[in-house]
Amino acid sequence: MGELNLANDIANLPNQAVVRYGDAIGTHGADVVSVNLATGRVTLWDNKYRSSAQNVPSSPTFTPGSNALDGAVSDAQTAIRNSNLPDSVKQQAIQSLRDGNFNANTVGSGAAKNSTPVRFCGNNPC
Repeated sequence: MGELNLANDIANLPNQAVVRYGDAIGTHGADVVSVNLATGRVTLWDNKYRSSAQNVPSSPTFTPGSNALDGAVSDAQTAIRNSNLPDSVKQQAIQSLRDGNFNANTVGSGAAKNSTPVRFCGNNPC
């Protein structure tokens, strides 16, 4: 439910198009992938539910150089290719991912209310 709520919240943000969501809970990778329609910048989103009040750090999925991050980026590229985005936005988004320029945002839900954004430039946090 948290992932669906997150996807709906993202879809309501200005210029954001959700291109992927809905994997089973516990599946590795980003829970939601969105693309900024104005810039082509991709954001990988990971929802972390906590039953007690606490801050959530950046998801292990977004560890630079990890297999999990490589898989999330690869899945995002596939989702973008298969989306109904305009071709120019698709090309821009895929090129940004190839260049390692994207956002990763870990979002707390339940009693955890914070968000931990990380901007990547050349596959490294910047």
